[in-house]
Amino acid sequence: MPKEYLIEFEDYMRFECHYSDLTIQAYIKDCQSFKAFLSQKGDCDGDLDWLSIKRSDVRAFIKRLMTMNRAATSVRRHIQSLRAFFKFLMKRGLLKSNPASDVSLPKKNKPLPKVVRPEEMESVLDESLVDTTNLESVRDHLIINLFYSLGLRRNEIVVMNEEDVNLGGGRLKVNGKRQRQRVLPLPPPLADELRSYLRLLAAEIPERTPDFTGAHPLFLNRNRRITEGVVHRIVKRALEGTTSEKRSPHVLRHSFATAMLNNGADLNSVKEMLGHASLATTQIYTHLTTSDLMSAYRNAHPRSMRKKGDET
Repeated sequence: MPKEYLIEFEDYMRFECHYSDLTIQAYIKDCQSFKAFLSQKGDCDGDLDWLSIKRSDVRAFIKRLMTMNRAATSVRRHIQSLRAFFKFLMKRGLLKSNPASDVSLPKKNKPLPKVVRPEEMESVLDESLVDTTNLESVRDHLIINLFYSLGLRRNEIVVMNEEDVNLGGGRLKVNGKRQRQRVLPLPPPLADELRSYLRLLAAEIPERTPDFTGAHPLFLNRNRRITEGVVHRIVKRALEGTTSEKRSPHVLRHSFATAMLNNGADLNSVKEMLGHASLATTQIYTHLTTSDLMSAYRNAHPRSMRKKGDET
C-alpha cells in the first residue's frame, strides 16, 4: 500500500485539484527525491513508510538541499510539494498531523518579469507567419499572437478547444488554473486570424477526432492535441531574434500585461484578463512601468535637472 500513495496523490492532483501536468510532475518528482534521500540515509529499506515520517526527516532533507546550493525557489517548491502530499494523507485519515507544516520556507526572491519590447514583438509577429497556406505556420503564428494579445498561459493554449471560440460574438472562453473559466474579448484582427486558421484546419483535417470529453482540440500536432513542450518550442524559436534573455510563453504573458499597463489599462482589468485570483499577483507588473515614470520625472520636474557644473 505505501508505494501506492504517490499514485493516489497524482490522481488526486489531476482529477480533484485540476493541477496542470507540469505541476503534477514537479510535485511527484519532489516527493520521490525525498524518498531517495531517506533511502541514501539508510532510514528505509525497500518501500518507504510514508506514515512514519517525522518533522526531523523533512528538516534534514531541506538542509541537504540547501547545502547543495539549490535555489530558494527550488527549496520552497520541495517543501510545498511535501506539504501538499502529507495534507492529502491527512485528508484520507491516514495522518493526524503534517510533518512538513512547521518547516519554514526560505525567502523568495521576486525578480521583475522579463518582457519583450513592443517593437520587437511586432517584428516577431511579422516574421513568424512564413506561409499563409501552411497549417503549421498559421498555427504557430496564431499561438504567438494569442499569448501576446490576450496574455494566456501555456496550459490554457493546450487545453483550448474549437468549441471555446465564438467568432460571431467576438469572444474566447479560457479554461484557467483550478478550472476557473474566463471569457476574453477577441479583437477583430485576432478573430480574423482564428477564422482563417479554422478554415485551413477543416480543409486539411476534415475528420478530427474529439477527445474523451467530446471536444475538439483547437491546436493539433501530428493529429493529436498539442503538448506544452511543443508550444514552448514554438515560442522559443519565434523569440530567438529578440533581446529577451528568457524566451518562453510566460515572457509573452508578461509582455502582454506590461503593454496593457503602459498604455493606460487599469490594474483590475489586467487582473481579470490574466485570470489572477488576487490583485497582489498582478501588482508586480506595476514595477515595470517605473522606468517610464522616471523618464517623465526627469523631463518635467525642476529638481531632477542637473545644474551647470555638476559632475556627469
